[in-house]
Amino acid sequence: MGAKAAVTNESDALKSGGGVTCVNVHADDMAADAVAAMAEASSGLVRFGYYTSVVLLSSTTKHSEFVLTLRLSIVQGLAK
Repeated sequence: MGAKAAVTNESDALKSGGGVTCVNVHADDMAADAVAAMAEASSGLVRFGYYTSVVLLSSTTKHSEFVLTLRLSIVQGLAK
């Protein structure tokens, strides 16, 4: 979401008897996302789960150049 005002109007807050209120906008957005995800999950139209990929290699030599290159690519991809 875009930038939002994080501090309410000070004069309005003082009139109502409260002080200036600060809002953690990022936390507020994450809470709204969580509520939306729970609503989607409870609707029954969306399913959530885990996905695990497996790479199985077979080679006559234990440390073939292809295997080492593939392993390095996977490790670098996980680091991003």
